[in-house]
Amino acid sequence: MNIRLIIFVITLLNVVVAQAQLQNADYGNQPARLSPVKVLDRSELEVVYLHNVYDPVLDRSDEKYYMLQIGKNFSKYFNYGTYRLDSAIATSKNKVILSSQYSEMYAKYRAKAGFAIKDLKSQTVKVCETVLLDWFLYEEPIPKLEWELEEGEKTVCGQVCHKATTTFRGRQWVAWYSDVPASDGPWKFTGLPGLILEMEDSKSEHLMSAVIIRQSESEICFTEKSYLNSNRKAVKKAKDYYIEHSTEMLKGMLQNPDGSEKKLSPRRLFYNPIELE
Repeated sequence: MNIRLIIFVITLLNVVVAQAQLQNADYGNQPARLSPVKVLDRSELEVVYLHNVYDPVLDRSDEKYYMLQIGKNFSKYFNYGTYRLDSAIATSKNKVILSSQYSEMYAKYRAKAGFAIKDLKSQTVKVCETVLLDWFLYEEPIPKLEWELEEGEKTVCGQVCHKATTTFRGRQWVAWYSDVPASDGPWKFTGLPGLILEMEDSKSEHLMSAVIIRQSESEICFTEKSYLNSNRKAVKKAKDYYIEHSTEMLKGMLQNPDGSEKKLSPRRLFYNPIELE
């Protein structure tokens, strides 16, 4: 199995493993067990970012699109494929989504678990990250970043932006913020006089750049799952271990077409977190 296929399998593991374990031939015709959602707010503005990540250990790059929804009381940053999946389910003409349909939609939109939801009133952020099949959730105060406003302008996504720099949990960052009156940005970044449209660290290992800005009235939702409540450092420790020992943790979960256990060669997964500390 090549590394691209392994990454694809792991990304969709919550779907693939469940299917591999089910012996009922009619499973695909059963209603999908969708988690209930809680509507937190309605977005007034949406920004789509392209996030390019470089892993210096593997000497490889990867890129994904993310959505930032900004409302009056909450904002949410999460995978754009998941946003599209949620939108497709919400607007589906089918009253019931079958398990087979959900699996197809999940793969089609390349959905990816995880989110960062900022509560703008309490100034806290809830973060969900997955490690294998576990969904971890932790909450912390929205980081109070010490920004240095600097000279310089740059056009990002059609908007004239201004330069600012900061240090955040092991990385030095350059931000480009616009005159759009929203003190928010990708991931946990916030606190500038306008909407942050681009973030890049000093080593060029992370680049988050806006590609779409639009007005919106979509719902900002929190998916209610059986989360494992934790804290940021514990989640990072679990994820760091998984990246280095994924083959061991996947043992017995993947099968060949004949039902025998699929043998995977030990390898480190693609990984380079935004926060190093």
